[in-house]
Amino acid sequence: MSNTKERSDKYLYSLVISNNPLVLVRSKKNPLTSIDQIAGKTTQEDTGTSNAQFITNWNQKHLDNPATIQFSGEDIDKRILDLANCEFNYLVFDKVSVQKIIKDRGLDLSVVDLPSADNPNNYIIFSSDQKEFKEQFDKVLKKLYQDGTLEKLTNTYLGGSYLPDQSELK
Repeated sequence: MSNTKERSDKYLYSLVISNNPLVLVRSKKNPLTSIDQIAGKTTQEDTGTSNAQFITNWNQKHLDNPATIQFSGEDIDKRILDLANCEFNYLVFDKVSVQKIIKDRGLDLSVVDLPSADNPNNYIIFSSDQKEFKEQFDKVLKKLYQDGTLEKLTNTYLGGSYLPDQSELK
Protein backbone atom coordinates (compact mmCIF):
# COMPACT_ATOMS: atom_id res chain seq x y z
CA MET A 1 0.00 0.00 0.00
CA SER A 2 1.36 3.41 -0.87
CA ASN A 3 1.53 6.31 1.55
CA THR A 4 -0.93 9.15 1.05
CA LYS A 5 -1.82 12.10 3.26
CA GLU A 6 -5.43 10.93 3.54
CA ARG A 7 -4.41 7.43 4.68
CA SER A 8 -1.72 8.67 7.05
CA ASP A 9 -4.36 10.69 8.89
CA LYS A 10 -6.29 7.47 9.58
CA TYR A 11 -3.70 4.68 9.74
CA LEU A 12 -0.20 3.85 10.95
CA TYR A 13 2.39 2.97 8.33
CA SER A 14 5.12 0.38 8.71
CA LEU A 15 8.64 1.12 7.61
CA VAL A 16 9.07 0.69 3.85
CA ILE A 17 8.64 -3.00 2.94
CA SER A 18 9.57 -2.78 -0.73
CA ASN A 19 10.27 -0.61 -3.68
CA ASN A 20 8.39 -2.55 -6.34
CA PRO A 21 8.96 -0.47 -9.46
CA LEU A 22 6.07 0.84 -11.48
CA VAL A 23 5.97 -0.15 -15.13
CA LEU A 24 4.04 0.91 -18.18
CA VAL A 25 2.14 -2.05 -19.64
CA ARG A 26 0.98 -1.93 -23.25
CA SER A 27 -0.30 -4.20 -25.95
CA LYS A 28 2.09 -4.79 -28.81
CA LYS A 29 -0.43 -2.98 -31.05
CA ASN A 30 0.13 0.22 -29.08
CA PRO A 31 3.80 1.21 -29.43
CA LEU A 32 4.28 3.21 -26.22
CA THR A 33 7.91 3.15 -25.16
CA SER A 34 7.94 5.75 -22.38
CA ILE A 35 5.67 7.54 -19.94
CA ASP A 36 5.98 10.68 -22.08
CA GLN A 37 3.80 9.03 -24.73
CA ILE A 38 0.64 8.62 -22.62
CA ALA A 39 -0.62 12.09 -23.59
CA GLY A 40 -4.12 11.75 -25.03
CA LYS A 41 -4.16 8.00 -24.29
CA THR A 42 -6.57 6.16 -22.01
CA THR A 43 -5.99 3.87 -19.05
CA GLN A 44 -8.15 2.14 -16.47
CA GLU A 45 -7.50 2.56 -12.77
CA ASP A 46 -9.04 1.97 -9.40
CA THR A 47 -9.70 4.99 -7.18
CA GLY A 48 -7.25 5.83 -4.42
CA THR A 49 -4.28 3.90 -5.78
CA SER A 50 -0.71 5.08 -6.12
CA ASN A 51 -0.97 4.25 -9.83
CA ALA A 52 -3.93 6.61 -10.30
CA GLN A 53 -2.05 9.26 -8.32
CA PHE A 54 1.03 8.74 -10.50
CA ILE A 55 -1.03 9.43 -13.65
CA THR A 56 -2.85 12.34 -12.01
CA ASN A 57 0.52 13.88 -11.11
CA TRP A 58 1.71 13.33 -14.69
CA ASN A 59 -1.45 15.02 -15.99
CA GLN A 60 -0.86 18.06 -13.77
CA LYS A 61 2.47 18.56 -15.53
CA HIS A 62 0.91 18.03 -18.98
CA LEU A 63 -2.27 20.09 -18.87
CA ASP A 64 -2.15 20.72 -22.63
CA ASN A 65 -2.69 17.02 -23.46
CA PRO A 66 -3.42 14.88 -20.39
CA ALA A 67 -4.03 11.16 -20.28
CA THR A 68 -7.57 9.95 -19.60
CA ILE A 69 -8.22 7.81 -16.54
CA GLN A 70 -11.31 5.59 -16.60
CA PHE A 71 -12.07 4.49 -13.06
CA SER A 72 -13.22 0.91 -13.50
CA GLY A 73 -13.24 -0.67 -10.05
CA GLU A 74 -12.00 -3.89 -11.68
CA ASP A 75 -9.14 -5.91 -10.21
CA ILE A 76 -5.77 -5.94 -11.93
CA ASP A 77 -6.34 -9.34 -13.58
CA LYS A 78 -9.44 -8.05 -15.36
CA ARG A 79 -7.79 -4.77 -16.33
CA ILE A 80 -4.82 -6.61 -17.83
CA LEU A 81 -7.17 -8.83 -19.84
CA ASP A 82 -9.04 -5.72 -21.02
CA LEU A 83 -5.72 -4.15 -22.03
CA ALA A 84 -4.77 -7.30 -23.96
CA ASN A 85 -8.13 -6.95 -25.77
CA CYS A 86 -7.21 -3.31 -26.63
CA GLU A 87 -10.11 -1.80 -24.64
CA PHE A 88 -7.74 0.99 -23.57
CA ASN A 89 -4.13 1.98 -24.32
CA TYR A 90 -1.93 1.26 -21.31
CA LEU A 91 -1.68 0.51 -17.60
CA VAL A 92 0.69 1.69 -14.90
CA PHE A 93 1.15 -0.94 -12.22
CA ASP A 94 3.79 -2.65 -10.12
CA LYS A 95 6.28 -4.80 -11.99
CA VAL A 96 6.06 -7.99 -9.93
CA SER A 97 2.27 -8.33 -10.17
CA VAL A 98 2.13 -7.46 -13.86
CA GLN A 99 4.89 -9.83 -14.93
CA LYS A 100 3.31 -12.72 -13.02
CA ILE A 101 -0.15 -12.16 -14.53
CA ILE A 102 1.24 -11.78 -18.06
CA LYS A 103 3.31 -14.96 -17.69
CA ASP A 104 0.55 -17.02 -16.03
CA ARG A 105 -2.01 -16.05 -18.68
CA GLY A 106 0.36 -16.14 -21.65
CA LEU A 107 -0.62 -12.63 -22.73
CA ASP A 108 1.05 -10.73 -25.56
CA LEU A 109 1.81 -7.55 -23.62
CA SER A 110 4.99 -5.52 -23.20
CA VAL A 111 6.36 -4.00 -20.02
CA VAL A 112 8.33 -0.74 -20.06
CA ASP A 113 10.28 0.25 -16.94
CA LEU A 114 9.51 3.72 -15.60
CA PRO A 115 12.11 6.07 -14.08
CA SER A 116 12.90 4.91 -10.55
CA ALA A 117 12.38 8.39 -9.08
CA ASP A 118 8.69 8.04 -9.93
CA ASN A 119 8.22 4.80 -8.00
CA PRO A 120 6.33 4.83 -4.75
CA ASN A 121 7.44 2.80 -1.77
CA ASN A 122 5.16 0.11 -0.40
CA TYR A 123 4.07 -0.22 3.20
CA ILE A 124 1.89 -2.31 5.46
CA ILE A 125 -0.83 -0.24 7.09
CA PHE A 126 -2.17 -0.77 10.58
CA SER A 127 -5.24 0.61 12.28
CA SER A 128 -4.47 3.60 14.46
CA ASP A 129 -4.95 1.55 17.64
CA GLN A 130 -2.22 -0.98 16.69
CA LYS A 131 0.87 1.08 17.50
CA GLU A 132 2.54 -1.68 19.53
CA PHE A 133 1.96 -4.27 16.79
CA LYS A 134 3.31 -1.85 14.16
CA GLU A 135 6.46 -1.30 16.25
CA GLN A 136 6.97 -5.07 16.60
CA PHE A 137 6.50 -5.48 12.85
CA ASP A 138 9.06 -2.75 12.10
CA LYS A 139 11.57 -4.35 14.48
CA VAL A 140 11.26 -7.75 12.76
CA LEU A 141 11.41 -6.11 9.32
CA LYS A 142 14.71 -4.41 10.21
CA LYS A 143 16.14 -7.71 11.47
CA LEU A 144 15.13 -9.58 8.30
CA TYR A 145 16.67 -6.81 6.21
CA GLN A 146 19.94 -6.75 8.16
CA ASP A 147 20.50 -10.52 8.21
CA GLY A 148 19.79 -10.89 4.46
CA THR A 149 16.62 -12.94 4.86
CA LEU A 150 14.40 -10.30 3.28
CA GLU A 151 16.57 -10.17 0.16
CA LYS A 152 16.55 -13.97 -0.14
CA LEU A 153 12.76 -13.99 0.17
CA THR A 154 12.27 -11.28 -2.47
CA ASN A 155 14.59 -13.03 -4.89
CA THR A 156 12.84 -16.37 -4.35
CA TYR A 157 9.23 -15.20 -4.41
CA LEU A 158 9.33 -11.98 -6.41
CA GLY A 159 12.04 -12.83 -8.94
CA GLY A 160 14.41 -10.04 -7.92
CA SER A 161 15.50 -7.74 -5.17
CA TYR A 162 12.94 -5.04 -4.47
CA LEU A 163 14.35 -3.95 -1.14
CA PRO A 164 14.04 -0.39 0.03
CA ASP A 165 17.19 1.61 0.61
CA GLN A 166 18.61 0.89 4.06
CA SER A 167 18.16 4.56 5.01
CA GLU A 168 14.39 4.06 4.78
CA LEU A 169 14.47 1.51 7.59
CA LYS A 170 15.38 3.93 10.37
